[in-house]
Parts: sequence; C-alpha cells; structure tokens
Amino acid sequence: MAHHVMVLTRQDVNEGQLRIPEVLGETIVRSMAQVPRQVQAGTLHHDHVEVLTLHPLHERYQETRRGYGEHVYIVLFFNEAARLACEMYEIEADFAAQVEDHQLPADLGIVLQMEHYYIAAV
Repeated sequence: MAHHVMVLTRQDVNEGQLRIPEVLGETIVRSMAQVPRQVQAGTLHHDHVEVLTLHPLHERYQETRRGYGEHVYIVLFFNEAARLACEMYEIEADFAAQVEDHQLPADLGIVLQMEHYYIAAV
C-alpha cells in the first residue's frame, strides 16, 4: 500500500497547513452524521484513515527529514484512504512524493488514525 508524502516548511506550519490532518478528522466525523441516509442509499463503504509523521525523538529524525528537502520542517505520510478522503472532502493537501509501506522510515508517530469509520462512496 502506498503512502503519500506531505512536506511542510516552517512557513507552511505558520500558515496553518499542519492542521490538515485535524481538519480531515473533523470532516470525517461530521460526515458520519449522514450515515443513516447513506446506508439507505447504499453508497457507504468502510475504510481506515491514517496519517503518520516522522517521530521527532528518533535518532535519525533530522537526517530523514532533510532527505525530503533542505527546508523541510515536518513530514507527514497519508495512507491511500486519507489521500482519497482529502480529495473527496476538497481538503487541499499537496503531496510531494509517494512511498510504499516498506519504504516508510522507522519509528513513525501517529497524527490521525480512524480505524472504523464509514464514508460515502464517490
């Protein structure tokens, strides 16, 4: 499974882009209020949304982070379901790269994890 890499500079963080995973989680929760109608319409499916980040206490944090660019401050990894949910809910997330699971750095932290949620099929 692929993860989509979002890199943020300090300026991006100052502009609020670090809130993207939080906005995504809030949007998904709000959309779940529509679940009863979606069930009746048969347009619902289950998915697992996950956003990971480089763990700042990992010994190779600085080195790994710089591997994505000189001015990169934070690196986020969105799984495919998270990327699709951003697209569906029109949450602007710019992805710099795509990596496979086996290419993910070691010792990642969890920013957003929603294991059991339902989403309308597009």
